[in-house]
Amino acid sequence: MSTPSRRVTARSVLVVACVGLMAFGPALALAGPRPAMLGWQMYSAQPGSPIIEIVTVDGGSRLLSLSDLVPRWRPEIDYAARVPQQLCASDPGIARVEMRRDTPRMDVRVTCER
Repeated sequence: MSTPSRRVTARSVLVVACVGLMAFGPALALAGPRPAMLGWQMYSAQPGSPIIEIVTVDGGSRLLSLSDLVPRWRPEIDYAARVPQQLCASDPGIARVEMRRDTPRMDVRVTCER
């Protein structure tokens, strides 16, 4: 049979271990790229807005910001899935659309089919 002091010690070790694990996981995420899954900054850090480069059929190019196309940019929406195709469909003079972002990394290149 265990003594009361051993039970208290075992409970104390268990509590300290649980609290340590709850703090250790998110603390590791602080050093990684943001926003990090399970990190304290998961909802506070927003990914950068992508830069859109439009290459025309005559070889010229121009840069667009996502705010030129979308009135209210929302970081949880995957614009790379729709914006290049929509730009290709909207203007027959566009040959290629490229979207780039640094954090988190995104490089999308879509060649417009005519």
